[in-house]
Amino acid sequence: MPGLLRWPVVALALTASRPSAPAQPYTFVTTRGDDPGQLRVWSLSESGALSQVQLFSVPIGTATLEMDPFGRYLICPGTNSVLNLYSVGPDKRLVHADTYSRPGWTIYTEFHTLTPDGAFYVGLTRRRTPLPATYYFEALAVEASLELAESGSRWVQPQNPIMYAHAFGSALLPGGGYGLFFTSWNAGISHVAVMPMSASGEISSPEQWFDFNAQPLAGGFTTRGDQRVVVVGAYDVPTAISLSVSPEGEVALVDVWSFAHDGVWVGQGVRLLPSGDRMVAGGRIATAAIEGSGEFAGSALAGPYGSIDAAHPGVSPDGRIAVTTWDFDGQGIHWGVFALTPDRGPVLLRDHVFNFGYTDIAFIPPRTEEMLGDANGDGLRDAADVVTYINHFADGPDIGGPLDSPGPGPTPTRTATSTPMTSPGSSISWWGARRRE
Repeated sequence: MPGLLRWPVVALALTASRPSAPAQPYTFVTTRGDDPGQLRVWSLSESGALSQVQLFSVPIGTATLEMDPFGRYLICPGTNSVLNLYSVGPDKRLVHADTYSRPGWTIYTEFHTLTPDGAFYVGLTRRRTPLPATYYFEALAVEASLELAESGSRWVQPQNPIMYAHAFGSALLPGGGYGLFFTSWNAGISHVAVMPMSASGEISSPEQWFDFNAQPLAGGFTTRGDQRVVVVGAYDVPTAISLSVSPEGEVALVDVWSFAHDGVWVGQGVRLLPSGDRMVAGGRIATAAIEGSGEFAGSALAGPYGSIDAAHPGVSPDGRIAVTTWDFDGQGIHWGVFALTPDRGPVLLRDHVFNFGYTDIAFIPPRTEEMLGDANGDGLRDAADVVTYINHFADGPDIGGPLDSPGPGPTPTRTATSTPMTSPGSSISWWGARRRE
């Protein structure tokens, strides 16, 4: 059908004909994790003005978030062993797309990560029966229909305290597949393990271990855009550790750095900025330089305030803005919006006071794909778009809607598929060397 062959070209022409849009506000999502659970969506201007645009009631204990690196979906785990997946619309509003659970299983809410291409949600699961219970590291595929599905492979976690995961991270490995990182702690020693994970989601036993005489490194992993440097922060001590990934897929310890002498005090929630040359630390909010090799460079530039509890700063996709919370005057929970300046560190733009804080925060990144052919604006490319284009040519160009202007579309149509979601194109480099087996 000639019409089917030409519709991506038509989409390109329509996209090119649209005038450039004004700068859009940032959008981020927060959770509380207490009773009742709350999921909030916020709009944030460059000047620091903040407004709530959506509020969802979610299961108690929904404390952590996993945001798709390409802004297509959000996953929220709850303590009831249920994963809720939300699609992100063109207007960056959330629409509930899927609920995943598995009878007889526990899906842990604290220990999980997304692969850098958004294709897999990786976490810790437990089969409750028969006894004794068995623990697994498992990858759930994120299908193109925005449903979670078992990948068919689970790695059995040995009954050894050294294997009790505290935090997960991941990186793309040369030639395909992933490096799965996790931290554990036992008898006063922290461990970072590196496990191979295939492109189909099969997880193998750890191939590399790094041991540290430190408190638990449970502050979470952050991976540089080129996948060559991975940084992990400690949970309640002022330490960050950097690891490098070679073109051959070998992981090496690069540097260990303490923020204590700069008054930052907590390594919780260390985040690398998109530029890759700076990072943001929790506790007293601060930025610090990091070399291309992964070495920490110089001292931290600390802001005036810091995070409370386990909350870490949220960083905008362009690395210009950060949001964090603190409580020092008994007047409520302060939500500070900071400009992340390269020469002065975090500079406070606005101070908002609420009677609640957040447990986790995630900015929604912009779509990095052109979404050519997404005629009806639902975030998907499917048969419904073909119908929209046929109607467009039958009725003339002035049919309105997402074909002519951006805006919210209908709830995505869910179709049966077993194809994992793949990266729509990004700044991530796929290296040419073969991955170590």
